[in-house]
Amino acid sequence: MTVAFELRGELMGTIRAVPMCHGLTLAEKLLHQALPELDSMRDDSWEMGRLVIDPEFRSGPESLKRCLFLAL
Repeated sequence: MTVAFELRGELMGTIRAVPMCHGLTLAEKLLHQALPELDSMRDDSWEMGRLVIDPEFRSGPESLKRCLFLAL
């Protein structure tokens, strides 16, 4: 799933969310290798990644923090 961020009616960026119960992400595979006993806990988990922010809206770490806050 891809989610878009909008500010005052303008699209400012996107972030991708992937469910962690299908073996689709590297993070899920690494977690399985490190902690296989926690596999069942990941059934309702999502990996958030590939955040893209339009250069016009990049204003330092605050814009990044705000987008991640909204996504989570």
